[in-house]
Formats: sequence, structure tokens, C-alpha cells
Amino acid sequence: MPMKGQASYSIVKAWCFRVLLVWLLPTAIQAEDRVAFIYDDDVGNYHPILKGFREYTRKQAGRIIQTDILNADQLSTAELRHKLASNYQLVITLGAKTTRLMASYDNPPPIFAIQVAQSELRALHKQANKEGHYLTGIFRDQPFHRQAALIKAALPEHRKVGLLLSQKTKTLKPLFDASFRRVGLKPIVTIVRNNDIPQRVMEKLAIKSDVIIAIFDDKLYAPENVKSHLLAAFRHQRPFVGVTRGYTEIGAIAAIYTDNYELGKQTGSEVLRIIDDKGSAKTPSYPNKFLIKMNSSVARSLGIKYITDSNLYLAVSKSDDQLKKN
Repeated sequence: MPMKGQASYSIVKAWCFRVLLVWLLPTAIQAEDRVAFIYDDDVGNYHPILKGFREYTRKQAGRIIQTDILNADQLSTAELRHKLASNYQLVITLGAKTTRLMASYDNPPPIFAIQVAQSELRALHKQANKEGHYLTGIFRDQPFHRQAALIKAALPEHRKVGLLLSQKTKTLKPLFDASFRRVGLKPIVTIVRNNDIPQRVMEKLAIKSDVIIAIFDDKLYAPENVKSHLLAAFRHQRPFVGVTRGYTEIGAIAAIYTDNYELGKQTGSEVLRIIDDKGSAKTPSYPNKFLIKMNSSVARSLGIKYITDSNLYLAVSKSDDQLKKN
């Protein structure tokens, strides 16, 4: 009988240990991997990004990351600093305003920035490296070679590609020129001065160009400017290629963009790599995945042959693959 009692006690003890282990393990993992998502009121709906992030880290990578969500506009500077004093391995900043705020701290935490235009993110990355801080991320923009491939596929007879750049984004001109010249297109760039009226400059650019593309630039493509730019292009019968799906809903012939859910998944992949590697900050990257939307009504009104979104996607993907091989 004592033998049976001892055996039962051992079984119960082992079972309790397993239960305790199962209960403690997620907590231990969460304590090990901890990040903060910091956004502001200008960002809009961030939930698809967060969903993609969790989808990748939990289901695809099998990692549990404690993720705290903070709104920088709802916290005072002192409150935000106090929260960031927690042991975060990384902060993920959404949008340029919050990224600038985090980067301005004397001793900022490691930063992974998303939804920031490439001209600004390049500058912030460069400055952080100079100061010995960690800042990288994913450009909001698509690479210029994808836009060039889209124009070659959708608008094969349009060679002169127009682009407006502001004083803040003019550093992108060499990259734009090289990307479009590489595939036989002629870049037409106008750099807008601070006292210029963007709409008037767009009118002049439309006269000189066959097609116009947009980039992310808060000064030139603020919501109050976009419709007037599209109208200027349409008056001169120039197709306009946008940077979000919304552009095709207000008159652009096409747009190339990344879905926020996919952006979240890529963020999860790169954040895990940073947490595990703990190396120096690499140069920010472009979105891995993209979508294309072509507006058939605009194409018809401009006398341009409509090509399905799937065929355009295949053409741009092929261009991506060729560049990777080279």
C-alpha cells in the first residue's frame, strides 16, 4: 500500500509540474521578447499592420512577443519617456511624426520605423548612425524600378516620365533618374521651390511629360493638392500613376502600393531578425510585396489599352526577379 501511495504521489507531482511549466512558459517567452508599437493620431487605422505582425511572429515564426501599444499624442513627454524606460528590445514607430519624436531623444531606444517616406527615413537613418543610435525600418515608397516596370508594361508608348520633387525629397533625383534610364525611359524632374505653387508647377510638368508619377511627399502631395494635380494631368491627357489604391479612385490610371497587412508581416520578420542578431542597423528596406490597381475607366477615357491587374503584377514581378539576379 505505501508503494501505491508513493507512486500516486509521484504521478500527481509530475502532472502539477507539467501544468506549472505550461503556465509559466508563455510568460517567460513574453518577458524575453518585448516591443512597443508607437503611433500618433495622424496614422489612421494601424490594426491591419498589427494583425500582420502578430500573424507572422506567432503563427509563422512560433514566437510570442509582448507588444504594448502607445499613442504618442495621448501621452505627455514625461509619460512616454517613463513607459519607454521599460525593458523594450525595440520600438516600432508608425509614421514620420512619431519616428522624428523618438529619434530626437538624447538616448533613444532602438527604432524600427514604418510608414515613413524614403527621403525622410534615409535622412533619419543616416543621422542616427552618426550619433551612434539604432534606427532602421521599411520605406513607405515602392522602389523606383517597380514604378518604371509598371509604366513599361501599362503604358509602353509613354517614354517621358514626369516627377515633382520638393526641397525635402530632391535627394531622390539621382535614384529616380538612374532607375528610369535603365529601362529606356526619359526622366523629367522639376524641383519645386519653397515659394512655388505646386499646382502651377504641375501644369508645366504635364506639358513636358508623357506620364506623371507621384511619390510620398507631404508638401507636394498633401490631400488638398492631389485632386488638383490629377486634374492638371487629365487636362493635358497625361496618365497619372499613384502610390496608394485611393489614387485610382480619384482619377489616376494606376497605382502600385503595399497592403498594410503584408507590411505588418514583413515588419514581424525583420523585427525578429533584429532581436536575434543584435547587430548594427542595416539600411532601411523597401516593401517586399506589392499590389497593382489599374483604373479601366481612366484608361478608356485616355484611349489607352486596359491591362489586367494580374498581368501588370506579373510584368513588375518579372522585373523584380531580374534585378535580384543582377
